[in-house]
Amino acid sequence: MSGRLSGQVAVVTGGARGLGAAWATALRDEGVTVVTCDIREGADVHADVSRPDDVRRFVDGVVAAHGGIDIAVANAGTIRLGLPTDPWDKAIDDFEHVIGTNLRGTYLLGRAVAPIMVGRGGGNIVIVSTDHVFTEPWRPTGGGPSMDVYDASKWAMRGLNEAWAKALAKDKVRVNELCMGRTDAPMLREFMGDRATPEEVAVWMRPEDLARVMIELILEGPEGRTGTQIPFWPHYDVELPAGPNEMPHRSVGAPPEPPRIRKQGRD
Repeated sequence: MSGRLSGQVAVVTGGARGLGAAWATALRDEGVTVVTCDIREGADVHADVSRPDDVRRFVDGVVAAHGGIDIAVANAGTIRLGLPTDPWDKAIDDFEHVIGTNLRGTYLLGRAVAPIMVGRGGGNIVIVSTDHVFTEPWRPTGGGPSMDVYDASKWAMRGLNEAWAKALAKDKVRVNELCMGRTDAPMLREFMGDRATPEEVAVWMRPEDLARVMIELILEGPEGRTGTQIPFWPHYDVELPAGPNEMPHRSVGAPPEPPRIRKQGRD
């Protein structure tokens, strides 16, 4: 199939449903050969991204079948709620589960594909993150008091993004992070449960719109932005900002913004 990215090979973790499936579809529509992995049925490969052997098998299998990897989307993610006062066994289990999928999974994928991309003369690593690390101007960063492990995993992913972008820039491997607010995907619907009223869901972003912007990001080419956190929020246009320091535009008809939060010692 011809397309603007025809001839490239991509891997997408957590690709069985939701955002992962949307990334994969958008890439295939642009002519990319895409291989997905997931612990659920519906992906091309069954693999647990928290397990080094699974990630190695997944990546090596794609290279053996298709000759290399040009695009890697670290999408696999999970969430659990917990408090600092939780029972010890629950705390340890939550940590291993969330950090294993979100942080270790991203780390393993990036470390597996980076040498391959360097050998091919460039590539794109896209890290799927959260608006908790890049929030609307009126909102403090982070989630609620019961989201310590989830937020810790996402802030650490930001560290990987920035360090990898610096290390790989000379090899034309770009690394960027998509920091997304509420998006209509199974993970959010399961998390929200009965709180997902029709009015609430109506303002959520759509996976296919975010996938379109990811394609635009990749199409910037070797000289495009790298090491950036790109924000997407409900009530704002789902579009690629003009530059790394640009903010999204408020959507037409969006309700007024709450008052901006003043930080001590700053305007």
